[in-house]
Amino acid sequence: MTKTNALETLVIASFVRGLPVRDVEAALAEALGDQAAISKSTVSAICGQIKELLSEVPPASAGAGSGVLTTTQQTALALGVATLGSLFLSLVGGGRAISTAFIVVIAIQTVVAIGIAAGARGLPGWRTLAQAPQVAAE
Repeated sequence: MTKTNALETLVIASFVRGLPVRDVEAALAEALGDQAAISKSTVSAICGQIKELLSEVPPASAGAGSGVLTTTQQTALALGVATLGSLFLSLVGGGRAISTAFIVVIAIQTVVAIGIAAGARGLPGWRTLAQAPQVAAE
């Protein structure tokens, strides 16, 4: 897990557990100072996306919804790193150039990301950006 991914996971976990956006930003600034690898605008964007995503979950199921969100994110991150890292190492170990292995792995990541984005359109509650309500800045 990279430092940025770890920080994003921390931001998501803090926000899902009820910390306001400003408190999450303050905690990161206090802990990391100028070395924070994640900006305040990124924290606000992540929290806004989570708020929008979880707004579709009924209040009685909010705990389950946040648990599913966090579990899904962490599982996808771990599986992605393990799978693509293993593929990269097997390609390099098989005699291919590092640049070729890198291009193959990036191409696979791109295809998977496009597939997820296309598949998300079929999920209940899908809205286009024009229909989505604007998240007010805190």
